[in-house]
Amino acid sequence: MKMYGRMLGGLVASVILLAGLGLYQFSRADNLQQSNSPGWQIEAAGANFSIVDMVSATDGWAVNSDGVFYHYDGQTWQLKQILGDSYINDFQMVSANDGWAVGYRTDIGTNNGGAVWHYDGTSWQLVDLQSRMGQLFRLDAGAGWIVGSNAVLRYDSQKKQWLSDLTTSENLPTTYVNDIDGLSENDLWLVGSFYNDDPSMLGVNGIFHFTNGTWQTVITDTYLNTIGMVSADEGWATGGGGTIMHYQQGQWTRYDSCQSPVITSGVCFPNVNFSDLTILPSGDIWAVGGAWSAVGEATEPRQKSNEIEASAASAIFYYDKTAKEWKQASSNFTGWLNSVSFTADKDGWTVGSGTILRYDGLWKESSDLLQPKAPTALDLTDVNMISGTEGWAIANGWDSGTQILKYDSKSWKILPRTENQLIRLEMVSANSGWILGNKVNPITTTYHLDNVILNYDGKSWQIDKTNTTTETLNDFDMVSATDGWAVGGTWYWDDINQTSTPVSTILHYDGSKWLEVASPITQPIFAVSMTPDGTEGWAAGSDSQLLHYRAGKWQVALNAFATTGITYTIQAMDMVSKSDGWAIGYGYNEISSTNMLLHYNGTQWSEYHPKSFSLETTWLNRIMMVSATEGWAVGGSGVVLYYDGHEWQQIPKFTSSFLRAISIVKDSTNRVVSGRIVGPNGVIFKLNTLSQTYLPLVKRDPTSTPTDTPTPTSTTTPQPTSTNTSTAQPTNTPTSTPTATATKTPTAIPTKLTYNYKENFSGDYGTPPPSGKVIGWAHKWTSTEKDVGGDCYSEWSTSNAQYRVNKSGKSNYGCFRWAVGNAYQRLGGFEAVMKRVDLGSKFAYGIYLNGNGGNEYYLFSVSFRDDRSCGDWRFSRTKNDNETVLQNGDCSSISGSLKYDGENKLKVVHEKIDNSHRLTLYINGQRVKSTFTDNSPLTNGESTGIYFKSYDDSGARVYFDDFMVYPN
Repeated sequence: MKMYGRMLGGLVASVILLAGLGLYQFSRADNLQQSNSPGWQIEAAGANFSIVDMVSATDGWAVNSDGVFYHYDGQTWQLKQILGDSYINDFQMVSANDGWAVGYRTDIGTNNGGAVWHYDGTSWQLVDLQSRMGQLFRLDAGAGWIVGSNAVLRYDSQKKQWLSDLTTSENLPTTYVNDIDGLSENDLWLVGSFYNDDPSMLGVNGIFHFTNGTWQTVITDTYLNTIGMVSADEGWATGGGGTIMHYQQGQWTRYDSCQSPVITSGVCFPNVNFSDLTILPSGDIWAVGGAWSAVGEATEPRQKSNEIEASAASAIFYYDKTAKEWKQASSNFTGWLNSVSFTADKDGWTVGSGTILRYDGLWKESSDLLQPKAPTALDLTDVNMISGTEGWAIANGWDSGTQILKYDSKSWKILPRTENQLIRLEMVSANSGWILGNKVNPITTTYHLDNVILNYDGKSWQIDKTNTTTETLNDFDMVSATDGWAVGGTWYWDDINQTSTPVSTILHYDGSKWLEVASPITQPIFAVSMTPDGTEGWAAGSDSQLLHYRAGKWQVALNAFATTGITYTIQAMDMVSKSDGWAIGYGYNEISSTNMLLHYNGTQWSEYHPKSFSLETTWLNRIMMVSATEGWAVGGSGVVLYYDGHEWQQIPKFTSSFLRAISIVKDSTNRVVSGRIVGPNGVIFKLNTLSQTYLPLVKRDPTSTPTDTPTPTSTTTPQPTSTNTSTAQPTNTPTSTPTATATKTPTAIPTKLTYNYKENFSGDYGTPPPSGKVIGWAHKWTSTEKDVGGDCYSEWSTSNAQYRVNKSGKSNYGCFRWAVGNAYQRLGGFEAVMKRVDLGSKFAYGIYLNGNGGNEYYLFSVSFRDDRSCGDWRFSRTKNDNETVLQNGDCSSISGSLKYDGENKLKVVHEKIDNSHRLTLYINGQRVKSTFTDNSPLTNGESTGIYFKSYDDSGARVYFDDFMVYPN
């Protein structure tokens, strides 16, 4: 219950309790995720709001359960913050600069990570973790109470912390709290369900009252969702089945007549479930909710004329003080409503399923005030971008049908709704596309889903009637407009015999019709992927069933898995070529199960084990290979993986949503032109292509040798690669805008990655450099270590064939070593491997670029401390001897991958796109923070090289390896 008078009423003690803002706060970056993410930005955010709380007519907040906070500034509702790995059960504003939220952290555990957030006028910050208290359900900030599944917390004004109140917890049975309302710190009411050691109390619903230091069970066996107290002598509570309870003269009685004898003031709303109510100082009371189901006729003979229509989906009610009766308010909205908040008698808001309504004497839908506005509140299950200006998506809602969405370069538009459940989408071109779906079809003794296939002909989506099979379809892959495959199957359950029968289905599209093809297995098939030319493909099902398509037919692939002892279920796959492909799923044995990432090398499928993250907690939903050297995967809890051709990396989380699908589109020059990720609650993330880099900058060719001239790219032999989305290609007529082809056109890429410059420090420098040759790298060519200037010197060791730079004598002095020849480059990629050897324990090393003398350069470095911890990193710009730190962080921002005594690889990517200078940083193949734009870029210098610094007089020694400069 959100009470209007929270900030104005209540005891003075309540104000004192929450006046302080000095709570201890965690500053970990993963506790707070802003809406702008590394390369990905929210294009549309879901509006399935669960709670709204208004501070004033021009200040308020609304949130959904996934921790997406919108703020109202008097004109629009703006997305302000997304809490990563968080689930919000309740929040409440004490003032414009003071608010609280409770729930749990999903990365700690669904029911074992109770959490408290505080709003300090700037942002929502995690301030407390009650990891052993279970999730926290409701709070009453005005009275200083929080109640959870196994916890009662009270606010300690002296310690300025929420502390467990063991005394009151002992009196309160284990409870699922639906709502809480307090008049003071010693007068608290709550409603919910509870249980304890007494079997007779298991699952009992009720009202509880805390007074005189103890909890009392006031009434039981009444399911209530919300409670609000007018005063110590009067209150209201509402719940399911139209239940309305009224508290007067120390007793709670049913006000509604649905389950009572007919009384003069009794009303009955049998199909309404009340979600929230608010009480205004004037005595006005509002309650909102929704109808359980659509019923065509009245179910109670005593219903009155002012009752709700049984078929209504939304419910807004108010208490008429004059008539002393509850009445329904009119609204054009038909969705479910979850929360209501008023600032004055004629200034109120209510939020719910995909909407936000405002009351100014009449209820009006105000969802157009949301920025950004989601085109749908339904879960988005798939997306397919054709180009940067055109794309499609599908959305599903179990109770509200499904939707097809089209992107027209400016916004997403919703097409007329269909009742089919849509699961997979694939566009072959701008004028040809397919959607795979199912429709529910109960049968007498079995229950399964009949399939439906929709086809887009450039004008509209129509059901493809050439498909005659009725079996469930799970996945499909279109090779071209005239060639495609669909797979499926399910288990038929026989209610009479209590048995299940598996069924496998394979369909082929030949350009005119879908035909059923015999399956060599009986188990359901969940995933299929074909090579770009369609001559080979793979399909996978449960129980390690793998099918291989070649020579025109599907065959069981025996011994296809390199690992034995584990049973696989593959859920999605993508083939790059006949000898390269990836799949995701899970594996299990008699002991345990785990998530899987599998790679095909042309001979066998084998497990891929990431180096920088664990698959145990990484549930993946969809995988998409853009080419042999680039791929993406998305999954639960906001997981996004990126493959750079060398290894899979988990990019920093920018959401906790359950991500379902991803689509990336490149043009003929291999430049990314579009990208989208979709998930629940209408959330769409857009790839900021100007800040993303997809050049193959992290590859190293161990067989190549240093050269002073760049390796020609025109003589390399191309190999075909595939992509799950249509790849934009130029037309035959000159144009600057690429258009999509009708087939999966292989993209030519070099078989050997090239670079403009490489120094692996493994050459023989035992003799002086040739006369006239400029040597930027300092090497030992005499028996004495060569002094290269100032307090820095370098040496050469033939024992380990590594180049070393040493510094001693003075602390806090930076040493720079420049590369030569083809390394002179302003834009592109710059990387090097480096490692500590011995001597001092406090040091820093890195790479620099865009140098112009000693007073202008970019510097990317990592530093380590005496405690041998994993270290910090920073990227700075020095111009005219003035340094500006552009980005920095500690090891937590890169999953702790910095190694004190091990090798670390640093890389900087510098791009110029549309007159903007974009920079991206990597440590050990993992991008740190977000790609960013430098508004005052260094554009004159072209020098680049390595950097070393010691922080104590004992000096330190490091070696460098494989310094490489890639073309822009």
